[in-house]
Amino acid sequence: MIREEFTPLTGIEVDWPMVPLDQVLAKTVQDTIAGADGSKGHHDIFYWDQAWLARFANESIDVEELLDRKELAYPGYDFGDFLPQLVEGTASHGGRIVGVPFDIPIFIMMYRKDILDELRLQVPKTMGEYLDTVRAIDAAKRGQGIHGTVGQWKTGHFSLQCDASAWIWAHGGHHFSAENRPDYVTEGNAKGLRYMLELGKHMSPDVREWDWDGQAAALTQGRAGIVISWSEFFPACDDPDSSRVVGLVEAADCPVEDAKLLPDQCGFHETPGISRQGGSCLALSKHAPSADAAWVFMQWATSADVTARANADGADTPIRRSNYTDSRVLAKKRLVRGTTRHFDVTRRAIETRMGTSPHLPAWVTLAAEVNATELGRLTTGKQGVEETLEAIQKKTVAFLARQ
Repeated sequence: MIREEFTPLTGIEVDWPMVPLDQVLAKTVQDTIAGADGSKGHHDIFYWDQAWLARFANESIDVEELLDRKELAYPGYDFGDFLPQLVEGTASHGGRIVGVPFDIPIFIMMYRKDILDELRLQVPKTMGEYLDTVRAIDAAKRGQGIHGTVGQWKTGHFSLQCDASAWIWAHGGHHFSAENRPDYVTEGNAKGLRYMLELGKHMSPDVREWDWDGQAAALTQGRAGIVISWSEFFPACDDPDSSRVVGLVEAADCPVEDAKLLPDQCGFHETPGISRQGGSCLALSKHAPSADAAWVFMQWATSADVTARANADGADTPIRRSNYTDSRVLAKKRLVRGTTRHFDVTRRAIETRMGTSPHLPAWVTLAAEVNATELGRLTTGKQGVEETLEAIQKKTVAFLARQ
């Protein structure tokens, strides 16, 4: 679309290299260091995972300032069309809108309807029912190569922290207290991790090598009966070129949390919720060498028309209200490649169930180097739940003391 539409329309050339997420982070760090002395950076636009907001928020130009640039306004852009939960959770920090929402992978429940029907199981509504469903599927189907569920448990990988956060939030846990202090050694956190380990008994042993890509592959290849994970997995289930479960997987709201803290009981804007989100934003670098052209491109790329067409083509990034009602998107609300038949579930997850990780500058390091490492010791049986939480607490306190 950039090559065929944007550049002919505007004359603006766009270079957008596709690299793994960890390289995106490294390049962002390099650019902010390069621009620290007032010089121009190498990139105009940053792609920021919501977990990075606090670290880089001061490196972007405020969106409200950009929207005031009427001479650069994209026709009918309507920033108010973005879901407010995404503006707050994926593109804001410290009372400022620092970027434009860009995508929204978020945890929803996906299950094999054929298996539930065969075993006469109801779609689970509570955490207890979910675990019972996982156990029942595993008992009946493991001999056929189908496990009850599947995780993203790769040791030291951010995916493992993402998985664990949903379970601790669903049992009354959190990462930081209302006083912005690490608060891991709690009964809610312990209950969440014990629940996660119980689920692990009904997963393939290979799960300890899988990040989110491995988890998605297990689902689409028919190796799991039910899972709570990223919504962006769902369209792949209906893709006949790569899926063995076309038409067999359904989407549903996540089960109700057993216990859930309120945001004001947590620190650093952490918001507990089983529908853990991993959304991102596009941010215009304050060191941008071509800021005006980049802002025009950002508006085009996140406009109602372009995002609707992208969603209708299987992008699974419904960030605007209008994305859910656009006729082109609704036309894919059926069993078809690039399906949007899970979008109603996705929208409810965003608007009513969304969990957001803490926004503090050190989180991007703490999540992977402390949380995911210690959680990996838990999932590989090297330490217990209480020992894991105590280790995360101690290392987080020590890390923050050095900042």
